Amino acid sequence: MSGASFLQLTSVKNTCADFLKKRFNPNNVLGIRSFANTLDCTHLTDSADKYIQQYFSEVSTSEEFSSISGNELMDIVKRNELYVNFEEQVYEAVMRWIKKDLDNRKSLLPMLLAYVRLPLIDTSYLIDRISTDPIIKSSHECRDLIDEARDFHLMPDRRELLPSFKFEKRCCNHILGHIFAVGGLTKSGLTFSYYFIEKTLYISRNFYNILYFIGDSQSTVEVFDPVTGKWSKAEAMSMLRSRVGVAVMNNKLYAVGGYNGSERLSTAEVFNPTERVWSRVSSMHFNRSAVGAAALNNRLYVCGGYNGVKSLNTVECYIPERDEWNVITCMQKHRSAGGVIAFKDHIYALGGHDGLSIFDSVSVLSSGIFNFY
Repeated sequence: MSGASFLQLTSVKNTCADFLKKRFNPNNVLGIRSFANTLDCTHLTDSADKYIQQYFSEVSTSEEFSSISGNELMDIVKRNELYVNFEEQVYEAVMRWIKKDLDNRKSLLPMLLAYVRLPLIDTSYLIDRISTDPIIKSSHECRDLIDEARDFHLMPDRRELLPSFKFEKRCCNHILGHIFAVGGLTKSGLTFSYYFIEKTLYISRNFYNILYFIGDSQSTVEVFDPVTGKWSKAEAMSMLRSRVGVAVMNNKLYAVGGYNGSERLSTAEVFNPTERVWSRVSSMHFNRSAVGAAALNNRLYVCGGYNGVKSLNTVECYIPERDEWNVITCMQKHRSAGGVIAFKDHIYALGGHDGLSIFDSVSVLSSGIFNFY
């Protein structure tokens, strides 16, 4: 490839680049990217960048990663397109790189930490792990960044003072998605409630953006591959559910409440895309169908719904590490069939009805205040 580049044999150079692209792996992609840069092979460099972004977690544990320069690492961690499940993965990658040659790299930590989106990190991890790290504690600039992240959670009114990238989740847009459909036909026709999941799930070395449909009293699941244009059967839920609440948290799909054809449900279950199985979790305090659900900051919120007699205004929160539900507050309106979504550290409950009136109102729950208004 070097000779083809020197002799300006473009077709030979491109063929060599295509050969290398097919052999990307987490242990060689950084080296290939560096090689491509020296030859000014733009399309090979771009392909290597996409691979690094898509497989950042694996690349960051490679031997090559520990040998890159500080400027190269900064270029990687500042990218919005990195695919990570949690921002903690970016922080841990930076710290591994620093500790590989602590004496020579310690001074670069403030520069690198400034591009880690600390406000997105779980507050317990931030306080118990990051702020207590001796390397962090020894740097005044690093301590300031930690304080900034704490203020983000403690003083929501000051968040607009932060650069916006610091609290925006990274998004790897070039990852190809699949569609999952859960539910199906009833005697009265085909009805679906649906939820678009922006989280990406890692399954058998492929990434999936997924769209879930939950239908009337059906447990069946199908998956659509947009590349082949074909549907295939997937794992079914453990029970029949219609008008069910669905949300994704920690790359797992939760199905909560609903109607099984005879009664409203308080049960909940979760789909693990790695093991490809549904598992039961603790039941909610209230039976709910036509319920809205959304996940925010490692918590699952369900809002309103219908218990078979009346619409509900109660809000429950699921804590996965404890496998428990807590009733945290009530909405001003009894709201069933409302849309519920998490956006920029708030939960929004939109529309719906109470059995008498259809609403155009919106209720907002702040994760820091836990109070609808």
